[in-house]
Amino acid sequence: MRFLRVGLIAAALLVAAFWTFATIMQRDGVCCYYPRPDRQSDFLQNYSPKSVMDSFISKDSIWSEFSAGNGSGAGRKFISNEREFDGYFAIEAEKRVSLMKALRADLLQQLTEHRALILSQSGDANRGFHFTYRLGQNVGSAAVLPVAINQGVRRNMPLPDGMQDIVAAVKVSEKWFPRESDSLQASIAVR
Repeated sequence: MRFLRVGLIAAALLVAAFWTFATIMQRDGVCCYYPRPDRQSDFLQNYSPKSVMDSFISKDSIWSEFSAGNGSGAGRKFISNEREFDGYFAIEAEKRVSLMKALRADLLQQLTEHRALILSQSGDANRGFHFTYRLGQNVGSAAVLPVAINQGVRRNMPLPDGMQDIVAAVKVSEKWFPRESDSLQASIAVR
């Protein structure tokens, strides 16, 4: 009988120790959070600047390419999600600034349609445009990078005068927090 009582007390102490250890680990962020589709904002899942880029491709351009890449990372306190879009095409040189402004307007419109709270925005057509935003449990940053001349294109015949091969790029990254209060604190720190 005494052996049974000692065994029950030992089991209860072991369960209590395990419960305490697990609670401390979770509170201190030792447990990892893993990427899942529901831990990305609808904006990040659906955003694409391809239609804007396509509208600027010159009619004289015989080649264009669009690529999109994404990545995610697990974390102890948050999950990182990123998407990157690159357009390679020929454009009339005088339309570079218009392309930058159109990409900015499209990005801002799509953020607004997804009800993102814009925390900051800066930049210009020469340096690029940068936004930070908060969307539920996600805090994100988006950048329309300056249009760059694509030096890597080799052609048998040169482009017509006033045309340039360019690279247009947009990068979006978000951090998903397990609690909305943590995302609020992160968004305050961004400001």
